[in-house]
Amino acid sequence: MKVIHLNYTDIKGGAGRAAYRIHRSLCDENIDSKMWVNKVYSNYQNIKGPSNLIEKSFVMIKFILMNSLIKNFGLSRTTMHSLSVLPSNWLNQINSSDADIVHLHWVQGEMI
Repeated sequence: MKVIHLNYTDIKGGAGRAAYRIHRSLCDENIDSKMWVNKVYSNYQNIKGPSNLIEKSFVMIKFILMNSLIKNFGLSRTTMHSLSVLPSNWLNQINSSDADIVHLHWVQGEMI
């Protein structure tokens, strides 16, 4: 079985820590588990995130632009919003993967 966990971060925030623990547990049981994130904070195996300066910059710019739009629309800052206006490559990568299960955790912040 092949599993992909999609989350905004790997070990930051509640969803990130939970997804990371599930991923690690599956790896410990010799299940082919991968974690795909927008921001990588750990050095653990099978965690994929933006790999170069251009990809990292694009993630940051998208986040800043969307937060500016949310603020200008007058939307509540106490509620999380993800406008999903700008494209993400995660959807293409998921569709072209051979994963049996795609586990979506916290996919806000222009993830998909």
